[in-house]
Amino acid sequence: MQEVKHAERICGHPVLLVAAADSSEGLPPTIRRCFSHEVSMGPLTEEQRIKMLSQSLQRVSDILPDTSTEDLVKELVGQTSGFMPRDMRALIADAGTNLIPRRNILPGNVESGNFDGKRTLGSNHCKNYVLGM
Repeated sequence: MQEVKHAERICGHPVLLVAAADSSEGLPPTIRRCFSHEVSMGPLTEEQRIKMLSQSLQRVSDILPDTSTEDLVKELVGQTSGFMPRDMRALIADAGTNLIPRRNILPGNVESGNFDGKRTLGSNHCKNYVLGM
């Protein structure tokens, strides 16, 4: 706390300290006392999950023509009860990587970098493929 007061005297401006944690339950009291406010976020509601999935999957019918976006969203919403926004983003990102059309993946032995306007996947992920963008 002394450092904060010292910084304020030097700069003339108060310092804003922001922190994030999965849960405040395990934080030591000395850490929690450093903060005057605590914001807690609960899991997404069903309506919020529907909106987030619908926005993220609006182009899925272009990739998978035999798939109804509404049916897919309904099914996913039923399976994601209790998900936080970060959980939904991770699910959507994982699903997106699995929905990359095979026609956009070209064989080759290209390392990370730029090759004719196509972004390459890092050598840790897929050393022998180029992802067409």
